[in-house]
Amino acid sequence: MREGYAQSLEKAGFDVRAGADGNELEKLLTPDVEVILSDTDMPVMDGPDAVEQLLDLGILSDSVLVLAMSDEESNAEKWRGIAHHAGFFNKNRFSPGDIGERVMSHFRNFSNSNSLLWRMRML
Repeated sequence: MREGYAQSLEKAGFDVRAGADGNELEKLLTPDVEVILSDTDMPVMDGPDAVEQLLDLGILSDSVLVLAMSDEESNAEKWRGIAHHAGFFNKNRFSPGDIGERVMSHFRNFSNSNSLLWRMRML
């Protein structure tokens, strides 16, 4: 399934770096990263914990769009204060092949809008 997401993101124009677990996020984060799309539940370190750790350490810039996904709607709560507003995707509502377009749409809004709505993290 991860390969399907990666292919869709590449097709949309993203340079994809994929990890199997949240504890790999820091080594994947380089200055040119503009978007983080993370699953919620992972084997060792969950996505919200990994991103929150980078935010707490000051490693993750506010200019990086953080998007989250899960097959459980209730997992949106885990991303509050971490993922950006409107940045939670329920995987049951789209196919892996659609994620690239959805992420690109969010990225364009985040990058081109002066609206605080696109810049704030989920409440």
